[in-house]
Amino acid sequence: MGKALLDGDLVNGHMVNHLYKHLLGWSVMFKDLKDQGQMYFKSLNEAKDMRSNRTVVLIPNGSEVEVTKADLPKYAEVCLKYWLMGRCKVQLGELLLGFCGVLPERLLAISDFRELELLMCGLPEINMDI
Repeated sequence: MGKALLDGDLVNGHMVNHLYKHLLGWSVMFKDLKDQGQMYFKSLNEAKDMRSNRTVVLIPNGSEVEVTKADLPKYAEVCLKYWLMGRCKVQLGELLLGFCGVLPERLLAISDFRELELLMCGLPEINMDI
């Protein structure tokens, strides 16, 4: 992807917004989960039905911490980071290394994630009503 961007070639396929943000080093926000909402809900339902004993460490000693109403925003934040980034941390790291290994950082500093998507993939849809 980095090489395609450097050469001015379009990538045939769009990524979810939080991946563009990750490439630029931006923080992932709770609203980024909106794109993934239905998949997340489905995944949680499947996990509930599987009755798996699998535990994911979101914070150190998290199994000993009770989630209260006061802690809910922090809990939601760590769940979000795990869902959007932590599940595929190794793959995202490799994507970032490859992307930044080809492109000079100064080129990425002038973009926001929407501009990066436009540069990489072109317009996601064409409005035929114009």
